[in-house]
Amino acid sequence: MNIDSGTIKSSPFVGVLGLVTNDFGFFPKTSLKKETKGLEDFFKIKIITGSLAQSSLIGVLAVGLNFKIAVSDLVQESEKKMMEKNGLEVFQVEKVSALGNLLALNQNGGIASELISKETVKELENFFNIKILRKNIAQNELNGSSIVSTSKGFVVNPLASEKELKLLKKTFKVEGNTATSNYGDKFVSNGVLANKNAALIGSLTSNIELGKIDEGLSG
Repeated sequence: MNIDSGTIKSSPFVGVLGLVTNDFGFFPKTSLKKETKGLEDFFKIKIITGSLAQSSLIGVLAVGLNFKIAVSDLVQESEKKMMEKNGLEVFQVEKVSALGNLLALNQNGGIASELISKETVKELENFFNIKILRKNIAQNELNGSSIVSTSKGFVVNPLASEKELKLLKKTFKVEGNTATSNYGDKFVSNGVLANKNAALIGSLTSNIELGKIDEGLSG
């Protein structure tokens, strides 16, 4: 796996401003062409640019898998059409705003915050065609912010217990560990973008944190 530290739009909170899967990446429309071309080569995926809810908070408002993307109820119809035009299958989740902060998944399974209703979790299972467990992790409700998961490995908020680590390994069917990003941020996904090919880590992340993230995402 390629691993590097950097920024998106000069921000170390790369996981807040972007989203990547094994097949596509989605970044703010204000990103420089040079920047998006570099990301395309780095992650080895197709990159699209745009907005969600007229904002750059892509990672907060959406979750993706393969060529599918589930988005916040705040996303506008024109933004949905833009994504569909770029080959994405889009599912808009009702009554959920910061979806990216609440859900983590990979090809094998997912784990959703208890803030998402049982009915909505079932809809997400059908859309992504994976089993999704509804359970809070690491002493908070922000599962999406607390976990970065790929088809190779995962990292999770260091407040996760040993029992929760075992649960995540069973859910994602890959190995992983605990880590922080951007010099102590327990909501590790704020500073990490990763797929099976590469991981971009926020520029404030220490070398020790980089090592732990690399180890966890390598499985």
